[in-house]
Parts: sequence; C-alpha cells; structure tokens
Amino acid sequence: MTPTRLQWRLPLAIAGLLLLVAGGMAALTYWQARHATIEAAEVRQRELVGQLAANVGANTHTLRQQTATLASRPDVQNAARHGNPEGLEAAFDALLQQSTQGAGYALWTGRDAPLVRVETDDAPPANDDWAQYPDWASDADPVMSPPRLAGGAGVFVIAAPVVAEGIRGGVLTARRLMGGPTTSSQMVADLIGPGSRLLAGRAESGWIDLGRATAVGSAGATPDGRAYRVSDAGVTYFGVTGPIADSGWSMRIERPWPDVIAPAQRLLWRLMAITGGVLLVGVAGGWWLSR
Repeated sequence: MTPTRLQWRLPLAIAGLLLLVAGGMAALTYWQARHATIEAAEVRQRELVGQLAANVGANTHTLRQQTATLASRPDVQNAARHGNPEGLEAAFDALLQQSTQGAGYALWTGRDAPLVRVETDDAPPANDDWAQYPDWASDADPVMSPPRLAGGAGVFVIAAPVVAEGIRGGVLTARRLMGGPTTSSQMVADLIGPGSRLLAGRAESGWIDLGRATAVGSAGATPDGRAYRVSDAGVTYFGVTGPIADSGWSMRIERPWPDVIAPAQRLLWRLMAITGGVLLVGVAGGWWLSR
C-alpha cells in the first residue's frame, strides 16, 4: 500500500521537532560542559603553576644567596682587589665537583676578559651571558640572566657583585644547568598529562622546556594566571603563566588542547548518539500513529 501524505508528513514533522528540541538542548549542554571543562583546566593549571613557581623561586633564591656568599669570601675579594687569582681556580673547581647542576664560575674585574674562569669538562658551549662581561649585573644584589639554550642544555647565569670595604671590585658569575629528561621537571610534566610542557623563561627572551631542555615557541607576554592558547610545531597548547618571585622569570604549564577538551568531546559524542536514538524512536512513533 502506498503511504499517504499524512503518513509521510507526521513522522517528518515529529522528527523535525525532536531534532530542533534535542539538538538545541544537546548544543546548549555541550557548550556549558565545554566552558566548565576549560574553566576547570585553567583553575587546575593556575594552582599548579603557583605551587611550582614557589618551589622554583625558593631554589633560585638559595642559588643567588650561595653565589653572594661565595662573592663575599676573603679569597674572592682579595683576588678582585689585587688581581691575584692564586688558589681560586682550585677552589672553584672543587665547588663544581660537589654540584650536579654547576657548569662554571668566573671572576670579572674588567670588561675584556675574566680574571679567572673555570668550567666543567662537559659544560655547554659558551653563550653571551657567560662569555661576555655581565652588564646586567647589579651593584647590590645577585641577579639571574634569562634561561637560554646552549648545546642542547638549558643554562642560566647568576651574577653577584664582589664588594670589599664598600667598594665594588668585580663581579662573580656562576653558570648553572637546568632541566633535562632525567630531572624531576620531566616527571612533573608527565604527571600533569601526556605531552604537557613545563616552561621557564621570559616573554621577551624565550622559553625553555624544563623537561626536555629544549627551546620552544610559546605565546608572548600574557597576564599572570590568565589562560592562553598557542600553536607550536603543529600542536596547539592550552597554557597558564605565573611569576617566579624575585627572579625576573615566569613559569608556564602548557597542555595539548585536545587533551584539555577531551571530556567535553566525549560528552558531545554521547549527546549525538542519544539525539540520534531519540530521532529514530520519534520517527517510528510518528509512522505508527499515522497509520
């Protein structure tokens, strides 16, 4: 028997109505779930950034104080005042032997060349912060250079003034390694989520992936605690920035964007399946009623 016009129109009308209602509710539910998922990820990453930045800030504070203490030693001050580096090379070498992250020490009393420079055998190639006189050094407090990539390793330099009897006689620089696949930084990044990145640096000088000890592309200056999205090497990341106190550095946690919104995407597929099921039931019901 050929279906009548009513038998066609009623199921189609019911299907259209159900599609409008169910589709609208599904879209609204997905939008709310997506917004809540992103907001929760931002809050979580903001908290993690705050905790990690506090830990890194405490470590860098200790390193600056250690460098300041070394700059105040009598043998360092005498060498800076009288230009006599006798014994300093052996003293610096002994300190490097005791440190797993130390890469070198240098004492500058002039701009042309350091009075003493000692490096480890496996020290990364010299970059400008290490090879040149530290114009960025302070007359009062130890300060840190931005983190850089040198020879496949993350490095930074701490510069502390050498002051004797109120007179600055030179600058002591300490070169430090940072991050790498075997460090706790990579374990922390893996705990945050697969493919996540733990970055340190400055927006104007670049970012170092602490877990992999590589330079990476990231967003420019962003407000602390405010989420951002950035693409690097074909991957889109969702990140949050936080300051590292008294260092001039910032820390960032970046997660792959697909992982961030994965819960909302799974909900979308479930909603689509439910909507499809409702449409099938509605069309079947409408067809039965129209007979």
